[in-house]
Amino acid sequence: MPVGTNYASVPTSWLRYDNTDANISYINMVAGSNGDTTNFLNGNYISTVTSTLDSYVKFNFIGSQFRLLNQCYIDGRNQNLNITIDSILYNASAPNAYIGGHVCYYESPVLTSGQHNVSIKHAGTSAGFLFFDCIDIYSNGTLKPYNNGYFLIKQSNSYYSIKSTYYDATNKVYIPLVLSGGTVPNKADIELYGFTNVTDLITSVTIGTETFKPIDKLYSNFQIKRYKTK
Repeated sequence: MPVGTNYASVPTSWLRYDNTDANISYINMVAGSNGDTTNFLNGNYISTVTSTLDSYVKFNFIGSQFRLLNQCYIDGRNQNLNITIDSILYNASAPNAYIGGHVCYYESPVLTSGQHNVSIKHAGTSAGFLFFDCIDIYSNGTLKPYNNGYFLIKQSNSYYSIKSTYYDATNKVYIPLVLSGGTVPNKADIELYGFTNVTDLITSVTIGTETFKPIDKLYSNFQIKRYKTK
């Protein structure tokens, strides 16, 4: 098993990404640096800033498998993690021992080659904390910004987006979408029109001189349609 293995060099057919990659997003995390390039990829890391609050690392990747790498230590780092991959939850803890170097503390299952979304969470009520250094991705994989799906609104036989571009400020209504996929959205439609945060429906927005919650513009029964694209 690779967990506990020090990957001092990047294995063949894998690519390594540092914690500073712009495609990785963090919640309740703070950057640190110690200049130790033996145990940290570029002498830096990202760690939980407040242990009583949930902390997250989020990213998408294109590939079929990934490994999380970090120096292991007995201070509680990366204990009691919840790792969600494409809506499937996995529980993980790093080895509770000192192991120096770029040590694998989690290896994902082998997935279908394509784009996947990953959320790494440490609950604020759990022992330990989240400590993040770098990622290896198989099949020469690439990182992408976190996105766990797209949403569209369906009313009767029409589809709608709550993006401001598709709001008619004169008539104060969302505009039915013209779909290149015909009667059903295709991949291009979903990525063009879809919004990525379902809570935007109940979040106030200002378009022109009007401030409102998008959900208040949906006057009849509607469906929230969720899509994943690869």
